[in-house]
Amino acid sequence: ELAPVCDDEAEFQALRTPRIARPGWGSWGFAYDSRDDCTASPFLGTATGEYPFRTIAGQAVSCFNGWACDPHGEQRLGLARPADIVEDAGRADVVLLSTWVNDFKQQYCSYQCYNGTELDPAAIAPVSVETLRRLIRAIHKASPAAFVVVIALYPDAKRTLLVEGTLEKIAAINAAVREGVSAESNVAFVDFELAPGQDMFQVKPPGHP
Repeated sequence: ELAPVCDDEAEFQALRTPRIARPGWGSWGFAYDSRDDCTASPFLGTATGEYPFRTIAGQAVSCFNGWACDPHGEQRLGLARPADIVEDAGRADVVLLSTWVNDFKQQYCSYQCYNGTELDPAAIAPVSVETLRRLIRAIHKASPAAFVVVIALYPDAKRTLLVEGTLEKIAAINAAVREGVSAESNVAFVDFELAPGQDMFQVKPPGHP
């Protein structure tokens, strides 16, 4: 078991909490019911040939899923379709969304999901906002009263400690996404702080609070 276990885990074992998660995926993997809007484009990443991309907020984004949008990855053809997500979320009172975190981790895989284009955070934030809105609207179409909570992006890490030099950048990203989703009804953006100089991150997998 790589995941840490809390001391009070037993107190929550009886609770039923549906969770839809895909390790390494970007927000676009949860925002579209099909790939009908994808078009073949020359791939500028580590593979040769043409691969499917769609335009989101003016940026080319891979239609493959999984970490690095690997054209040969096992998860590349997977979809977490909004139509399937709302089967659970549409019956919930509160829905937590953190699907967009990996949108801002693409520097660790040469920006392959953006077809090798090195995008700065200001260009990535509108991608996250558009895909979050698509999923939020799908949830509210099924359940207008559902309260959707968008979880903030966490700081960068060096082993178990946060990298304090990235806090300003992360704050700007969170502010942009908060502003982008604030126009949706029944939505809250929840920010949080991690203590500097304290063990706040896991070692396995690394970089996760």
